[in-house]
Amino acid sequence: MAIWLAAAGSAQRPEPLRPCAGEIVSAISSRATQPPELARIGGLERWLGRASGLIHRGTEPDVVLGFVRIKPGQRCSEVARTESERVLRAQPFFANARIRVLPQGPDTVTLEVTTEEELRPNVGMRISNGHLTRLRLGTANYGGQAIAVTALYRSGEFYRDGFGIRIADYQPFGRPLVLNVEAVRDPLGSTWLASIREPQYSERQARSWYAGVERRHGYQAFRRTTGRDVSVDFDRTRWLAAAAWRLGSRTRAVFAGPVAAGERSVDRGGPRLVTDTGVFAYDGVGIAPVNSAYTTVRAGAIAGVHRVSYVTVNGFDALTGQQDVRSGVEVLALGARSVRVGGSSRRDILVGGALYAGKASERSLVALAAEGETRRPIGRERAWEGTTASARAAWYVQPRARRVRILSAEFSGGWDTRLPVQLTLAAREVGLRGFGAASIGGARRLALRAEERWIAPMAPRRWDLGAAVFADAGRLWAGQAPFGETTGWQASAGVSLLGATPRGARHVWRVDIAVPLTSAGQPANVEVRASIRDATRFFWRDPADVARVREGPLLSRVLGRQ
Repeated sequence: MAIWLAAAGSAQRPEPLRPCAGEIVSAISSRATQPPELARIGGLERWLGRASGLIHRGTEPDVVLGFVRIKPGQRCSEVARTESERVLRAQPFFANARIRVLPQGPDTVTLEVTTEEELRPNVGMRISNGHLTRLRLGTANYGGQAIAVTALYRSGEFYRDGFGIRIADYQPFGRPLVLNVEAVRDPLGSTWLASIREPQYSERQARSWYAGVERRHGYQAFRRTTGRDVSVDFDRTRWLAAAAWRLGSRTRAVFAGPVAAGERSVDRGGPRLVTDTGVFAYDGVGIAPVNSAYTTVRAGAIAGVHRVSYVTVNGFDALTGQQDVRSGVEVLALGARSVRVGGSSRRDILVGGALYAGKASERSLVALAAEGETRRPIGRERAWEGTTASARAAWYVQPRARRVRILSAEFSGGWDTRLPVQLTLAAREVGLRGFGAASIGGARRLALRAEERWIAPMAPRRWDLGAAVFADAGRLWAGQAPFGETTGWQASAGVSLLGATPRGARHVWRVDIAVPLTSAGQPANVEVRASIRDATRFFWRDPADVARVREGPLLSRVLGRQ
């Protein structure tokens, strides 16, 4: 069971904007809409509410202006104005942004930046058999400083309790960077990571870059249709440094830059059974011994071409909120070779690529995004191995206002990977709704989706409300996955209740009620899923069960596409 609390707000009706015409900008001001508080409370309750983020506090003006690409004293460029609006909308705590040009003289203007605040609190809990088993408490914009803070708790039941914290600063050092820090102690294992990057927010940026390190240690469970899940104890440390410089115009450009990456994996033994009384060795069949001890350091380069423009649409992934979608083609490529430094024990060449192709208008979007990698050992007869890929193709169309139709196909897979890969139909966002209890796994997964959505014309003043009908279909191929099975086509259908607050917000609250139409080795029970998600910022994100076994860097991450 999940319980959510949220602050609400009201969106403003758009009005025609006067364009920039090359005037001198004398001053820039910021004004944020102020959602109402949950209740008029005081004393200790108010202090706790502000500390946790449950009571709204507007984004600080200096933070807002830090994302604006025009500065006082510069010429007012219409390209810079619209790019600044798009950069502001790219932040997860803004639902929308508009920059008004206000004449002050014959060749002087001031700019007024108006932002609409997005959903702030991040609160959830799970209660099982009367006991609190999971708790999440945080805010997407602590103190109006563009800092997301989330505290985590997980009951260990038969093991230790888990605690953790996640921090994301979207304007460290007063610059539009993204700084991520995470430290989590799990009941079995732990995770810590730190990264900083400069995403390719604007087409006027000359560069983007990424630097980060992470260590993930814990038991990765592999499902099987009979018996308890079998787990493998993984301990991987990875680091990445990459940069890309951009040459060309706003809509036509090339990217190029260096990349260096390293990985160290520690072998902690064979498959295990994690039980109520301890962790025991598994000596059954269905999963091969895992030799996960290796060290690899690679150096190479990334390059790409970019012929993309942006189209602002309403109500595609959000209910009525604005979204900037890409129209055009972007191709990225990676080539890296292992080097003998830092104890590197593997010799190979790794290549990868990413593709985006789309055609957008105010009423439709047809797009494809894909990313993959493969490597070839040096000095061995074996050809390419360690291949992973994921892709999504989708068609959005609005036949009428307040109605949208979405058709999509999603594919993920792994071939001859160094670490075992298992994809399931039960995966939270990339599996099939209605199959949350499915225990079948495979090495490749295909999911087809269709959704018809309606937005209510008469809704409460601070809410967008809607409903949808959907159908999912998909299948698995066994490949080399542990306990892998090849399935026939599986399908489900259902209805959804949708909401967003304030009006025009990009986070969508939804309750999916799905009925499996086939069995897939699970009881044919109705499944109810509740979620809150902002899908407007990314057309496609590499699924977690694929990213877990990748060895090279995600090219789209270097440019901030994921």
